[in-house]
Amino acid sequence: MTGGAEQALIGCVDRVLRHAGRVGADVDLVVTGESIDEDRREYGPATRALGVEPRRLLPKRMLGECDAASGAVALAVVLAGGHRSLALLTGRGAGGAVGAALVERMSDDGPDRG
Repeated sequence: MTGGAEQALIGCVDRVLRHAGRVGADVDLVVTGESIDEDRREYGPATRALGVEPRRLLPKRMLGECDAASGAVALAVVLAGGHRSLALLTGRGAGGAVGAALVERMSDDGPDRG
């Protein structure tokens, strides 16, 4: 990821945290588009913005390249988890576009469950 894309992702994460009224320490999972641990093109800028290094999940390593469906696959992996979490999902396109979203997964035994 180029310096411009890194800065753009940092800015994206800052904005999504601010918009949600959250701080970096609230995030306990980062879901990125890399496929190996040594690739930190998304995780590095994301954790710099968060100020902490939460657990990292790499759906691409588990499921392979999903191209345009990568974001939906990342979301499905977070929602399928069995515990409460606040996850940061990041993405980057070949043209340098970046994105970030916060997803809060509630526990399966909450008061809203029948």
